[in-house]
Amino acid sequence: MTTAYYVPVTIDQGKNVMLLDSGCTQSAFPVKEFQKLSAQSCTKLQPVLGQGILADGTEIQLQGLSYIQFQLGTQKISHQFVIADIDNAILLRLDFFEHHQCLLDFQNAQLKIRDSAVRCCDSQGNLLKVNVQVRQDTVLPPRTEKFSMARLSTKWVQGTACIESADRVPGVLVATTVQDPDEQQVHLRLMNYTDREIRIPAGKIVATCMAANLTRPAPTESASRGQLPEHLKTLVEESCQGFSLEEKQKVQALITEHQSAFSSSQYDLGKTNVIKHGIPLVPGAKPLKQRPYRHGTAQEAEIEKQIKELQGQGLIREGHGAWSSPVVLVQKKDGSWRFCVDYRKLNEVTHKDAYPATPNR
Repeated sequence: MTTAYYVPVTIDQGKNVMLLDSGCTQSAFPVKEFQKLSAQSCTKLQPVLGQGILADGTEIQLQGLSYIQFQLGTQKISHQFVIADIDNAILLRLDFFEHHQCLLDFQNAQLKIRDSAVRCCDSQGNLLKVNVQVRQDTVLPPRTEKFSMARLSTKWVQGTACIESADRVPGVLVATTVQDPDEQQVHLRLMNYTDREIRIPAGKIVATCMAANLTRPAPTESASRGQLPEHLKTLVEESCQGFSLEEKQKVQALITEHQSAFSSSQYDLGKTNVIKHGIPLVPGAKPLKQRPYRHGTAQEAEIEKQIKELQGQGLIREGHGAWSSPVVLVQKKDGSWRFCVDYRKLNEVTHKDAYPATPNR
């Protein structure tokens, strides 16, 4: 969904909004709105001949030109508008941006005008974004995650919101979450992905809150019929031990409704590209190219089978680098094989972290 950026203004001591539109050259004011203005807020209409053309090619009848006075943030402005037969939206266009040295900051949803800034809003005057600040001093050790309490800088009244990282603290990521519109207190999940400790002072802006355009996934065939799929029946049985029949029915109904949240197979997994994995090597380390281990005929066939499955699911791809480590099959309790890679040699030349993650294996 495309976001329309408006700015709140005051005209004739009344509140209004103006749409920021860089698609045309001349700012425009609706005839119906112009007729409501007092003589102190605008100059006498100067007739013009001809028609105007909107960005979508629509022709509009021009009524004339007038300088209109309004307040935008701390700035008192007088600007020339074309008075035209357009919808009720007041349009600020390229001529306004150039004459008043404006810059639209999309990341922070604000219009910078000369030496000040005005927060953008929607067509109803509600802010597009609200800052999220940590409540207290927060210390993040290297390569760790932590939950932290935060607050909204302004009360949010636009329904369900989305909390996203504001990229204000280098080395820290903020997990994207959905915010309940009735809850002004925010729970943030912060991650320090660097090798150094990071301190965030109380009141620091770390995220932004903006309107969320929620879409619900289409229900699966079994969910629409209210049926529990086969792969979740064991989960329900194990989860409901000691439950009454009524409690078990409630759990089953809940899992059935949200069955798309559960993986249906070992390859039904999600992934993220927020952080790309890297292996830091000790100085002077040279590429290791190990020979494949010898396996029996049955194990060789199993390796080939699992490689094809992993490739088919997009989890691995063919590589031609200077590094290689051998494959190892480990038998599970049920007799099936777990596909592993022996990274012990690689671990020997990997830089050891004071806060180690799971070793490569």
